[in-house]
Amino acid sequence: MVADRPPLASELFGSRYDKYVGLHPTCGALVAHLRQLADTTNLEAELDRIQADEAPTSPLRRRQVTSLRYYLRDLLVEAAGFESYAPAQTNYHLLLEQLLLWQEKSRDPIALVTFNYDTMVEKAIRDLTGRQLLTVDEYVEDEQLRLFKPHGSANWGRVMVNARGGLGGDGQSVERAAVEFAGNGTLELTNDYVVCDTRSIALSGDRLLLPALTVPIQRKQDFEFPASHLERLRTSLQSGPGPTKVLTIGWRAGEENFLKFWCDNPGASQPRLLTVNGYLDRSLGAVEKLRSSGFRISEAKGLDGGFSHLIGSPLTDFLEARFGSYA
Repeated sequence: MVADRPPLASELFGSRYDKYVGLHPTCGALVAHLRQLADTTNLEAELDRIQADEAPTSPLRRRQVTSLRYYLRDLLVEAAGFESYAPAQTNYHLLLEQLLLWQEKSRDPIALVTFNYDTMVEKAIRDLTGRQLLTVDEYVEDEQLRLFKPHGSANWGRVMVNARGGLGGDGQSVERAAVEFAGNGTLELTNDYVVCDTRSIALSGDRLLLPALTVPIQRKQDFEFPASHLERLRTSLQSGPGPTKVLTIGWRAGEENFLKFWCDNPGASQPRLLTVNGYLDRSLGAVEKLRSSGFRISEAKGLDGGFSHLIGSPLTDFLEARFGSYA
């Protein structure tokens, strides 16, 4: 295992990231608590509990959860450096290449939805299509290839309602202010987002920026992306027949608000589904979770393997198989 590969959700709070705890010490005790959870405890469920049950009445928890955004931003910005092991040849590049070559023949639109915060998908899009994605609108404006990040992104900032006042514009000053706003219950956010590295650019005009990413919980009540993205996502799900092919990679189908949104906005078709989760039982488990959530599927298959096993003929077979023949 390469030590600095992008972390899974269950690894986000491991001791290998202590340097980021040192940079954002307000969340340190919370990170220690998360590390001490029993292996059988669901990390996302515990963070659900903290935010739903404790944070509304606890200034300390609100400060910690806000600080956690900065911690996650830093480690995930640097996690994108993993590409140096395979420059412009990551699995994201290889996946997108196959999808785009298929699209050139099929003319079908592609909608990518990722719950990851890192920017490795954006890098693949830039390298293969030339699109720079310098604004949040660019993520969704081309109906042939749209990228949705419902949980936010390490390179996005969300504009605060809170006035700058006499604050400096450096990242540390704004972070300290945001944590205190959260603690005293005055942190307010607009629905305006910008693409930037909030480690160094903490202002939009004269407005303060908060890292636009959520902490990894199961029942997120709100999405962390612009309302315009939500409407484009709804359009992608409903327009024409809706999706005819759905591919999931490394997804356990645990994001309950996203599943509800999808089930509330179905297209006419019942899509073909391929799930990829490392092992066959995990892949089939995701299929069953989707079915039990009310997700309408015509044909479903789980891959016995991970992301790298998908590239090549398994993906080609999925994209090109006729309905009724994919099993």
